[in-house]
Amino acid sequence: MSTQVDKGFLFVFEGPEFSGKSTQLKLVEDALVNLGYLVTRTFTPGGTSLGMAIRKIVKHPEYQDSMDDLTKLLLFSAGRRNVICDVIYPAMDKKHIVLCDRFTMSTIVYQGYAEGLDMKHISIINNMIEGSSMVDYYFVFDIPVSEIEKRKVQSGRTELDGYDKKPSSFHERIRSGYTAQWEKDPLHVGKIDGMLPKEQITGQIVSTILDIIIPSVGLK
Repeated sequence: MSTQVDKGFLFVFEGPEFSGKSTQLKLVEDALVNLGYLVTRTFTPGGTSLGMAIRKIVKHPEYQDSMDDLTKLLLFSAGRRNVICDVIYPAMDKKHIVLCDRFTMSTIVYQGYAEGLDMKHISIINNMIEGSSMVDYYFVFDIPVSEIEKRKVQSGRTELDGYDKKPSSFHERIRSGYTAQWEKDPLHVGKIDGMLPKEQITGQIVSTILDIIIPSVGLK
């Protein structure tokens, strides 16, 4: 017996590098599947073959250094639009719960707050690719910048992308940008303390998702 919702839902996991959001995406997916829900997990930019091609370009350190910020914005947005059309819309039409690693909020925070692009331009492009907001809830992971550096070392990753190599001042702007987002819309944006134990974080997120979707649940 599956637990069926009467509409699709979109939940987005946001946060800085090494904040634990991608790990939680999989843990939350497993928890919801175990409860009988139909779940689609994806990420932007990426999630499709075209999206992965765009992701490789925008995340490559060589291109990051030679690419102006507006070009980067347009590429990120193209990758997100592709995932919306090819993954998110079809999954929501099938009444799936969609869990997405990054979405248009990343554009606001990274290209706007951190890289200084005009927020009006970002808003116009986000509206073009998303239309009216399709996200039911954002989970924004928060960790101190010093913890980012610590986890970067602990990861043992030898190949870091352009954002991983950014100085602490860049990551401070990222954190400030995310703080502004949950302060502006606390009803649809929740702060997740990325320093908490994994199991506790998973429980918090699953509980919030169930509170949102339960009114539309039926058993089939």
